This record gives sequence, C-alpha cells and structure tokens, in this order.
Amino acid sequence: MLQKKKTLLTCLVFFLAICFVGGLFPAKRTSSVTQHYIQQNEPDVFEKLAKQKTGIYFFYFPECPWCKEILPVLKKEALAKKVSINLINIHAISYSDADKQQLKKIIKTTGNGDEIIVPFIVAIDPQQNIRGQIGLISPAIQHGRANLIKEKVDQLLRVTY
Repeated sequence: MLQKKKTLLTCLVFFLAICFVGGLFPAKRTSSVTQHYIQQNEPDVFEKLAKQKTGIYFFYFPECPWCKEILPVLKKEALAKKVSINLINIHAISYSDADKQQLKKIIKTTGNGDEIIVPFIVAIDPQQNIRGQIGLISPAIQHGRANLIKEKVDQLLRVTY
C-alpha cells in the first residue's frame, strides 16, 4: 500500500513538472524586448531624471483609475515605437521619502504645483527639455476617452523622440 502511494505521488510530481516545463501551465514570461523598453521601479530613475536622460517617466500607483487607463496604452505605444519608458510606482516599498522629495521638486520645476498627483508624466527630449504634466486628459471627459488617450500618448512620444 505504501509503495503504491509513493509511486502515485512520484507520478503526480513528474506530471506537474512536465506540465510546467512543457507549457500546459506556462510561467509568466517577460520578453527581453519588453524589458529593454519598459523599466519598472529602477533604483537609478531619479539619477536619470537629475541627469535629464531622454525618456518618458510615468509616476503612478496601481489603484489609480486614471493610471490604469493610461498605462496599457503607454506600454503598447512605447513598444511599437521602440521608445524607452520608466514606470515608477509611488506606493512601492522601494519608493523612499527622498524619492518623494525629488518628485515634488520635479513637479514644481515643471510648473505643476507642489503636490504629488498621479498620473504624473515627465518627458525629456534629446535636447534635455523637461516637460511634466498631470494625466493626459481631463477626468470630466466621458466619451471617446480611449482614442483621446492614444492621441495624447502618440503626441507625447513624438515630441520626446
């Protein structure tokens, strides 16, 4: 009886191993292309900003409804246009008080007040011109939001690159 249980357990473990390796239950994979163009919570992001490194910097938090609306469009268009974007989750454990102070300084420098409001997008073009904006379209706009967001993302990427 004990031998049957060991054999059955061994077969079950073997089957599950084959399923995961073989792709029946594939592990979530991120392509190297995605990793190249989309950086998430990189520790040197504020250093890049201080050096005015060309790129798009998207400050958000996962529960933000406007962030959730913009982020998939931004990712898709960045990949299609082979544009690098930096995603910074301001609720991440790695987001420090020093980061918060640096972000407030950037917000103020770009003429967007002195409070952290997301989504906040910083665009730095090759001439090191910095633009910052809160969101892409007004939350009051109800109709045609998806198309407007795509247009604004395209415009943002064109101006930056």
